[in-house]
Amino acid sequence: MKFSIPFTHIMIIPVLTLALFLAGCSNPASSSDEEEHHHPEGVILKMDSTEIVRIEEGVITSGQLEVVNGETTPLITVYFLDHDGELFQPEHDYSLKWNQIDTAVAEINQDSQQTPWSFRLTGNQEGQTMVRFQLWHDKSEHADFETPSIPVTVN
Repeated sequence: MKFSIPFTHIMIIPVLTLALFLAGCSNPASSSDEEEHHHPEGVILKMDSTEIVRIEEGVITSGQLEVVNGETTPLITVYFLDHDGELFQPEHDYSLKWNQIDTAVAEINQDSQQTPWSFRLTGNQEGQTMVRFQLWHDKSEHADFETPSIPVTVN
């Protein structure tokens, strides 16, 4: 006894596979994070909605951080610039980190639960130091973006 499968039955599996693939690609509910993921190309630091530092294409184009010795600044908020110059702050899986700051001169205080993209700067002694901010991708444990060293002056 010879067993044969009609041609139409053989073609059903590839056709169904292709149909499912195409339906999945056009389904907005299954869109990838890449469509919504902004890639930072710069940073703006604002205090009380006033721009105090701007970084574009890896260069500080204006400003520096300043604080009076023994005092703490109002909240300073970090905004990232995308390719089109639009401001954004990542919504999840990212955090703000920093390094290089000499804490004898100034320190950064942040309540990451309340204000994940904001911090306060406290002057500990007159002088200068530098700080670099990073957009940290928490799940991958790496920085997606890092600023150049930003001058910090305590008067």
